[in-house]
Amino acid sequence: IPDYLNETPVKLNLLKRNFSNVQENSLLLKNNDKNKEEKIQKNIYQIPTCYNQKDKINTLELSKQNSRVTYKGQGKSDSDAASVRANFPIPNQCGIFYWETEIISKGRDGYIGIGFCTEKVNLQRLPGWDQNSWGYHGDDGHSFQCCGTGKNFGPTFTTGDIIGCGINFYEKCCFFTKNGVFLGIAFKNLDTSLKLFPTVGLRTPGEIVETNFGLKKFSFDINHCFGEEKFKIMQTINQDTKLDFDLNEVICSYLYHNGFVETAHQFFGDTQLEKKRLDLDVNMESDNSNLISRRAIIHYIIGGNMQAAEAEIEKEFPNLLNTNKYLRFQLQSLNFIEMVKISHREPMGPDGTFSKANNVNAFGDIIKFGRHLQENFGGDSIFEEALLEIFSLIAYNDPFTSPHSYLFEEYTREGVADAINRILLTASNNSPTSSVEELFKQLNVVLEEMVNSGIGAASFLNIEKEFIE
Repeated sequence: IPDYLNETPVKLNLLKRNFSNVQENSLLLKNNDKNKEEKIQKNIYQIPTCYNQKDKINTLELSKQNSRVTYKGQGKSDSDAASVRANFPIPNQCGIFYWETEIISKGRDGYIGIGFCTEKVNLQRLPGWDQNSWGYHGDDGHSFQCCGTGKNFGPTFTTGDIIGCGINFYEKCCFFTKNGVFLGIAFKNLDTSLKLFPTVGLRTPGEIVETNFGLKKFSFDINHCFGEEKFKIMQTINQDTKLDFDLNEVICSYLYHNGFVETAHQFFGDTQLEKKRLDLDVNMESDNSNLISRRAIIHYIIGGNMQAAEAEIEKEFPNLLNTNKYLRFQLQSLNFIEMVKISHREPMGPDGTFSKANNVNAFGDIIKFGRHLQENFGGDSIFEEALLEIFSLIAYNDPFTSPHSYLFEEYTREGVADAINRILLTASNNSPTSSVEELFKQLNVVLEEMVNSGIGAASFLNIEKEFIE
């Protein structure tokens, strides 16, 4: 994936497909959504990466991993023209898609066309000569839009030149560059609902081109171009957005929901909303009767004190641990992890690594507690894989460098703390999610639907990065 696409749905879609984030890899934190894989497979955004060996005229030869195109025909007339399409159409979800073609050799006449077309366009023609085909030609500098008559557009290009082509799905236009310099908009009012494939066409002997779809650095600064387009969209959002609710109240709801009482009070002190502060103190605290206790439990879990967390839950939420097996498993799994962690805090052996023989008591306690976990949760398929994950820690002489070392990290405890906080909220007859979380989810759903519908502007936005971070 080219750098400029890193924050677009294309990259995020790839991350989901590879299950590369820690929450997906961690069985302890895994969210079992049966429809998730089906949903991911439904919306796969592939981008062009090379030319298609099976979608070209025979007089063209592909090499260098199908990125280099060489003309092998006679080149006597226009009927000898030959084109090739890329391996995938460009997804609207890119926002902007850009690629560059270097003219390795202009050959005899330099009748080279660079552009894009749909999948049914006749490839025995140069780009731009037919319906649903667009191209910029090197011999005369003309642009061709769905017909054989060109228009003056830019300079000619020859051996050594690098021609870039970009499609902006927000503006519905196409631009070209030459040797890193922006040449301007060549085509406007594009039908971006069409499946558009990058294409290149050659017509005379000796013509050779090589296309870079983003596997190496571009000559043109596409990152800056992409950033400018995003800035324009953000300006439009900021100018046109009118909230029909009090944003400060939403923030306060989130703070109280997660037990940040002191922060909530400080926030309203800083914003000088004393009256609303008093109103919200009553409303929020009456809706969250176990607020202080929940905050203490979260604090204990993040701090690694699971026994104190269990004691506080038993005190404020009697019988909840007995009736909620998932809650009990989460706490006791973290307790096992903390036991392993504590036993390895100081070097145990002469080589500075943990030695079971030198810490028989600690290791014995870990094994004993592990057996307890196995007896209570091992027969349940929901927990078996997670048990294997945490039990694997004791197989390593140094678990801090093992593949499961992330279980020791604070973000693992934070994830569990958040899940348990939601359970406690539900047990208190409160919503497990705050207003701001519901708002965030709704925005994500709306944005995702816009992205899947091919609305170009949506592809420039990343709600978490732009509005949360």
